[in-house]
Amino acid sequence: QCGPNKEAHGIGGVIDAYERVFKTKLTMSGPTVFAEVIYTSAELATHAQACAKARGEQAYSILLIVTDGAVTDLEATKRSIASVSNAPLSIIIVGVGDANFSAMQEIDDMDLGRDIVQFVPMNEFSSS
Repeated sequence: QCGPNKEAHGIGGVIDAYERVFKTKLTMSGPTVFAEVIYTSAELATHAQACAKARGEQAYSILLIVTDGAVTDLEATKRSIASVSNAPLSIIIVGVGDANFSAMQEIDDMDLGRDIVQFVPMNEFSSS
């Protein structure tokens, strides 16, 4: 969910959604649970692909998760990713802040036949 919108399109759409969400005075807090959003995103991606295929087109989805905490449902998250690994979906998890993100790297390193998850520790790329 991108604020009030179900989807964001392109980099500009992602940045706009991010800015709109944080203008609402949203406070990020735990627990950090990903499994449900992964399952839902895979369902939406599969549906979008089927609709596109019916029109002679293709569709692929990217789930962007921005989090300030390490995942608290690690095993459920790993099961959900394995379960949806054939969906037309990639998952990018961006860790912001000073949390211990070692579990995120474990998710990134899962061997599923294709690399569906990429974890990005924002602090490693931020100059501030």
